[in-house]
Amino acid sequence: MRALAARLRPAWVFPARLLPRRRPSFSLSARMRRRLSLALATIALLVGLYFFWIRDIGFVKVDRVSVSGLTGKEAPGVRAALERAAAQMTTLHVETDKLERAVAAFPSVARIEATPDFPGTLRITVVERVAAAVVAPAQGKPVTVATDGTVLGPPSKGLPSLPLRGAIASKRVSAPGMLRLLAVSGAAPAELRGEIESIAQTRGHGIVVKLGEGVPELRFGDERRARAKWAAASALLADPEVSDGAYIDLRLPERPAVGGLTPKALPVKPGAEGAAPEETAPVVPEQAVPQQALPEQAPPVVPEGQAPPTPAPIDPVQ
Repeated sequence: MRALAARLRPAWVFPARLLPRRRPSFSLSARMRRRLSLALATIALLVGLYFFWIRDIGFVKVDRVSVSGLTGKEAPGVRAALERAAAQMTTLHVETDKLERAVAAFPSVARIEATPDFPGTLRITVVERVAAAVVAPAQGKPVTVATDGTVLGPPSKGLPSLPLRGAIASKRVSAPGMLRLLAVSGAAPAELRGEIESIAQTRGHGIVVKLGEGVPELRFGDERRARAKWAAASALLADPEVSDGAYIDLRLPERPAVGGLTPKALPVKPGAEGAAPEETAPVVPEQAVPQQALPEQAPPVVPEGQAPPTPAPIDPVQ
């Protein structure tokens, strides 16, 4: 009977063992669904309580503000503005954007970093902009400008002066060439920034910095890695031998090159390979000593009848 059924089965019908098996469907019981819904609702309630109540309770209210990183004339105003803004916050709800808006009127502030200290202390670090140079526009008064081009205020002492064609718009310098010069000047160490006499963009050597008479000029190439290039320049300028050079090439700060050094003769030990021959004392020619005239000898007396004696031959001087 089975053999007959196998012969009568159509060719397109697959055997049952070759058909894919149906996976059993996973279904939660009503009790499990209720527990899961209760857990999700509890989590949502706790999150809502934290954001709308717990983080703003009086226990964690900011009652002490510690501000660091402030220098210059704007420091008192910046400190007062930050303290007023922080007094409306808690250590669980610190709003950095409100702190930045509170000091937006002070151009010396670049950014704010706030760190809460539970339960009621807020520590704020102010990152200030670095005064790079005094920019003298063709139209307008000279102003102190930061590394990023922000105008900081009236001219300051101890900064290089950079001429600018045109005027400064919106209290910010946007000329690409001037921003490159400001980046190099702002990266200079404090002890060298006051010694800068000029910074210029040249065709052959890129950005060239001149520190003063008798000091080699610094050839930076471009403004990239300006701090590393200044570090290499500081190390070389501390060497007295480098002060005789005409320039220092800093395009590769790991391998700076000094050009225009005056060659100096180095002492060489006698007998060393390539050593110069030792100098000998000059030979002084002997002075000719005049010979004293010998006394003339009287001719010998020859007796009568004898021939005079023949004189002996004189040998020549060798």
